[in-house]
Amino acid sequence: RSFGSYLGRRRRDRGYGALGRGIIAVGAGDARPARKAAEESRTLLGPEPLVLLLTAQAAQLGGDGARARTAFEALAARPDTKLLGLHGLFVEAQRQDQHEAARHFADEAATATPRVGWAGTALFDYAARDGDWAAALKALDANVQAGLVDPAELPRVRAALLTARAMELESGDPDKARALVVEALRLDPGLAPAAVLAARLYARNADVRRAARVLEAAWKVEPQ
Repeated sequence: RSFGSYLGRRRRDRGYGALGRGIIAVGAGDARPARKAAEESRTLLGPEPLVLLLTAQAAQLGGDGARARTAFEALAARPDTKLLGLHGLFVEAQRQDQHEAARHFADEAATATPRVGWAGTALFDYAARDGDWAAALKALDANVQAGLVDPAELPRVRAALLTARAMELESGDPDKARALVVEALRLDPGLAPAAVLAARLYARNADVRRAARVLEAAWKVEPQ
C-alpha cells in the first residue's frame, strides 16, 4: 500500500509538472509544447478542470477548434466549471461566425448566473444587431438588475430602444407605439426621432396641437 501510494503521488507530481509547463507554454504562445504538455497532464491526471482548460487553450493556440470545443463542452457539463465552459464555447462560436450558437451559449450563461457581464452584454448586442428591440429591452432590464449598466447611460439607451420598438409598432399597433414613444421622451426629452414619431402619431389622431407641443419641447432641449 505504501509503494502504491508513493507511485500515485509521483504520478500526480508529474501530472502537475506537465500542467505547469503547459500553462507557461500557452502564455508564451508556443503551441507545440503546450499541446504536448496538455496530452501528458491528461494522461497522468485525467479530465480535471485545469487539464481540460489547458487542453482547450492549447487547441485554440494550435487552431484546432474541434478539440477546443470538446474540452469546453466537458467543462460546461460540470457544475463547478459550467460558466468557464460556456464562455469558451461562446468565444469559439464567435471565431467561427456561428452567431446563433454564440447567442445560445450567452443565453445559457446569463440564465445560470445573471451577473455574468460578458453574457449580458452579448445578449444585448445580438438583439440590437438583429433589430430585435423587444429582446434588447428585455436584455437591458436584466443587465440593469444585475448591475451591469452605467446608471448615467440607462435613460438614453432605454429611450433609443423604446423609440425603435415604437417604430416597429407604428403601423400595426399605433396606441402601443404612442405609449412607448411617450415613455422614451420622458427619459430623453431631446431625442429627435422619438419626438418626430410621437408628433406623427398624434397627428394621425388629429391631435395637431399636441403634435406641435412635442416637437417644440424637443427643439427647446436640443435646438437644431
